[in-house]
Formats: sequence, C-alpha cells, structure tokens
Amino acid sequence: TYLFAFCAALNSCNLGYDIGVNTDAGRMIQGSMDLSDERLEAFMGGLNLFATLGALFSNVVCDRFGRRASFAFASALFVLGVVI
Repeated sequence: TYLFAFCAALNSCNLGYDIGVNTDAGRMIQGSMDLSDERLEAFMGGLNLFATLGALFSNVVCDRFGRRASFAFASALFVLGVVI
C-alpha cells in the first residue's frame, strides 16, 4: 500500500508539472502558430477541463476495472505524457 500512496502523490506532482509546462508551452505555441488569445485560452483550459472530466468518470472506471488497475493505468498515462 505504500507504493500506491507514493504513486498517488506522484500523480499530483505530475499534474502540477504538466500545468507548469503548459504555461510556458502556451506562450511558445501562441507565438509560433500565431494563435489568438481566445484560442490560447482554449488550449490552456483544456488540461483543467479534461482533469475535471476524468475525476467525474473515475468512479465508473474504478467500479469496472478496480482501483488498482485504474490507478496503474492512470499513472502509466501520466508518465507517458511526461516522456513525450
């Protein structure tokens, strides 16, 4: 159970890291793709939107596949996102 607690803490850190990276990436993307402020807002708000949707539907996934499998899959997606 300590491993899962560590992974839960790591997921929170990864979400904060992703938000920080998107802040700088947003500025670079806006400059290179000539995005308007509204389109940049949509890009930046997308992370929060999809995090909210994931939280809303996580109970369905956990009920169907179990908490451990769902958690392991979510952790793998976070790590893959950081690597990419």
